[in-house]
Amino acid sequence: MMKVIALVVGIDNYSHPEFFKALKCALSDAKAVAGVFSQLKIEVIESYDESDDEVRTRLDEFTNKIQAKSADTVKTYNVTPSTADPT
Repeated sequence: MMKVIALVVGIDNYSHPEFFKALKCALSDAKAVAGVFSQLKIEVIESYDESDDEVRTRLDEFTNKIQAKSADTVKTYNVTPSTADPT
């Protein structure tokens, strides 16, 4: 069986609100995608409304798994203002 790892990031409230307005659905969309990935037996590394340092930690974890060749395929899912809140 093929091993797949996914990194899913959803941020509604950015660390620097002076630069980015709060979103309404990035977090819920990312959680929904992570749920589907989990149902498909994909290992999911999740980051929801975390600080910059915490997101970097999740990215490092994901990168380390890739470098260790613990997966055959990798997926990333990141909800950004342009995809999450068109208004």
